[in-house]
Amino acid sequence: MRVSPRSTPLPRRREPNSALIPFGANWAPARAGAGRFIKRVAAVFLVTISTLVFAESTLTKATDLHSDAAAARKAGVPILVLYSLPGCPYCEAIRRSHLAAMATEVPPKAIIRQIDLQSTAALRGFDGKPTTHAEFVRAHGIKFAPVVSFFGSDGRLIGESLVGSMLPDFYGAYLADGLEAATAKVRASPTAQR
Repeated sequence: MRVSPRSTPLPRRREPNSALIPFGANWAPARAGAGRFIKRVAAVFLVTISTLVFAESTLTKATDLHSDAAAARKAGVPILVLYSLPGCPYCEAIRRSHLAAMATEVPPKAIIRQIDLQSTAALRGFDGKPTTHAEFVRAHGIKFAPVVSFFGSDGRLIGESLVGSMLPDFYGAYLADGLEAATAKVRASPTAQR
C-alpha cells in the first residue's frame, strides 16, 4: 500500500521520557526546554522546602525572667522554659507542634520563654541580676537540648523537666501532665496572687 502525501503517517516510536512531547515532533529540543523548566521548578521547590525546614519557628527569647516571674505571679501560671539549640530538629518539632500554639492562647496557661544553650545574649535572671543565656544554662545544669522546665514565680523548678523529645506520639501528653502539675503547685503556693 502506498502512502499518499495527504494521508496521516503512523506515529513514530516514542522516545523514553518524552511523555509530554506530541507524536512526530522533534523531541530533542522540546525535551531540552522541559529539562530547563524542570530544573527551575526543582530549584524553587528546594528553596521553599529548605526555608520551611530550616527556618525555626519563633518563641519569645528570654530577656527578663524577673519581670516574667512578676507577670506569672499575677496570672497564677507557671513559667515554661524551652532550652534549645539553633538548628536542632527536635527543638523545632517541640516548638512547632506544641509550644507555638500554647504561646498564643488567651488567657495563657503559662509564660513561655526560650533559652539558647550557647547564646551569650543578655538575660536578667529570676533574682534580677544580669547574666547570659549560657550562664543560666550552666547554673541549671542543662547539658542537652531540647529540655522543657517549669518554674514558679520565685524562680524555683516545680516539677520534672522534660528531657529530649521522648516519644513523639506521647510528647503532648507528657507536656500537658507537666504543665497541669506545675499549675497546681503555682496555685497552691502562698505567693500566688489572684
